[in-house]
Amino acid sequence: MERLPERLVGSDVRLVRLDAHGVGSDIRPVTILGSESVRELARQYGQELDARRFRMLIELDTEVPRVEDGWKAACSRART
Repeated sequence: MERLPERLVGSDVRLVRLDAHGVGSDIRPVTILGSESVRELARQYGQELDARRFRMLIELDTEVPRVEDGWKAACSRART
């Protein structure tokens, strides 16, 4: 079964989560942000926010705030 990130990107996707905050290095990083996460943050701050300020490589149109936080670290291969 093809996973959502592979379907959206069209190639291999590797999601990682570090065990400790602030450690690690990125090799060919991909940053992902859900649109509803930005809207939730805007509601909390009481002002409109432009998602571009977070400099994400991929912005997904989501319906649940922070849904991307729940994605497990994974290494997968695109299906051919």
